[in-house]
Amino acid sequence: FGVDKVKDVVLTVPSFFTQHERRALLDAALLANLNVLAMIDENTAAALHFGIDRIDEEAKNVVFYNMGASALQVSVVKYHSYEKKESKFSKKGKAVGSFEVLGKASDPTLGGLAFDARIVDHMAEEFNGIWDKARGDGQKKDVREIPRAMAKLRVQANKVKHVLSANSDFPIFIDALHDDVNYESHLSRSSFNEICKDLLDRATAPITDALAAANVTLDGVDMIELIGGGMRVPRVQEAISSVLGE
Repeated sequence: FGVDKVKDVVLTVPSFFTQHERRALLDAALLANLNVLAMIDENTAAALHFGIDRIDEEAKNVVFYNMGASALQVSVVKYHSYEKKESKFSKKGKAVGSFEVLGKASDPTLGGLAFDARIVDHMAEEFNGIWDKARGDGQKKDVREIPRAMAKLRVQANKVKHVLSANSDFPIFIDALHDDVNYESHLSRSSFNEICKDLLDRATAPITDALAAANVTLDGVDMIELIGGGMRVPRVQEAISSVLGE
């Protein structure tokens, strides 16, 4: 069973996609000879997967916090159930689970890549100082103009971010980053939090906005589901806890 055998598909899209962007995906699917059965928001798809086997006698409100590589999406979803006859000839009812998206909010530019970019910028600035000192010609040069060196920094930045999720400090060494000059440094979690402070401050705004759109108070939230690699950043988890509690 290969991909070439797939004809019917369901597409998931970011909740902030415009009608033009959604139409572009449908056009791309048409060019690929795919029959799109439905298009669903990413968080709504996660909510469907989470509740596929749930039967809640009492309504429960769940916050889905999804920080991926490029964007942050938050949805408030209500799970409940209703009685349905097993058949038109039966008098016996059967409980059927259902859910409703009450509200959603997003930050289209806040994700794991935004944190990577800050680390890259920090390391590039440090290397520029090391590079200037190694040359000693008094000329100012910027490693950001060297694609090969920047590619190495981006790979290292992603590794640094992952390691700092579990450790408080990480030594950095890139052999001959450019012009036979090594880059040697270290980054602590506290320094990471400092250079990403404005990004981290934005991590909870969509939660408040989604709750307001859903007309749900904090007391009305029963559970929270965390999705995406970006939520592994400890400071992001602390920010979520500061808003929603434990």
